[in-house]
Amino acid sequence: MEFVIGGVSALMDARFAAAAGTERVVLHPWISRPHTNQGIGFLPEAIGELEGTPEEILKQALAVWNEIKGWVSGPEIWLAAPWPYLPLALEAFDAFDDCCGLMVNAAPSATPSATPSATPSALQHPPIQIPPRLPYAVNYTVGAPGTAGGPEITNAWTAQNPPDWVVIAPDSIMSLPLNFDTLPYLRVETLDEVMALQTRQELPHFAGIYLQANAPEAGTDYELWQEIIDAW
Repeated sequence: MEFVIGGVSALMDARFAAAAGTERVVLHPWISRPHTNQGIGFLPEAIGELEGTPEEILKQALAVWNEIKGWVSGPEIWLAAPWPYLPLALEAFDAFDDCCGLMVNAAPSATPSATPSATPSALQHPPIQIPPRLPYAVNYTVGAPGTAGGPEITNAWTAQNPPDWVVIAPDSIMSLPLNFDTLPYLRVETLDEVMALQTRQELPHFAGIYLQANAPEAGTDYELWQEIIDAW
C-alpha cells in the first residue's frame, strides 16, 4: 500500500517520510500554515495576505528546504502553493530539487460561497499564469461533491499537464466514477477511521493513503501515523 504525506515542513516530518518509504511528499515551506479543522486544506480568509515580505518568505522557504532536502530524495516532491503564495511558489519552484509540480489550495472561487457556475471556470483558469510544463492541481484534497471539503472530483484536476493522483475524503470514496483513471489516495486521520473503512463492503480500489502533517509548532503524532500505516 502506497502513501503520501502532505504539509511537510519540519525536519522530523521529512525523516519519518524517508524512513517509512512514502511515495510522495507535499512540501510546505511557507511562513504561515493555517489549517481547517479537518487538517487537509487552508481557509481562504486566514491566508488572504502574506505574512512577511516576499523576500522574507522566499528566504525562509529556502531555509526550510535546505534543512530537510536530504531526507526527501527518495519520494516524489510536490510543492504546496496556498493561493496568496502562488506567485512565490512559481518563483521558488526551480530552487527545489526535482520538484514534480504544484498543489494549489484554497482558490477563492472554490470556497462554498462561490456560485456553482463560477467554480469550474475559475479552477480551469487560475488568475496567475502557470507554465504549461508544470503539473498542477487546484484544491487537490477532494471532499464529497458539493461540500466544503473540496470541489467535485472531476473538477479537481484541471491543468493541461495534470498530476496522475488525487486525494479523496473517506466520505467520497464510494462516489468515484467507475472510469476514474487517476490514482486516488484516501485521506485518513485516525486509527478508528482506518478500522471503520476496513469493515466496509466493496470498497473501491485506491492507490494508498494520505497523511497530513501538523504545523511545526503543533507537532505531529508519528506513533499514530505508524499505527495507521501498519494497520493497512
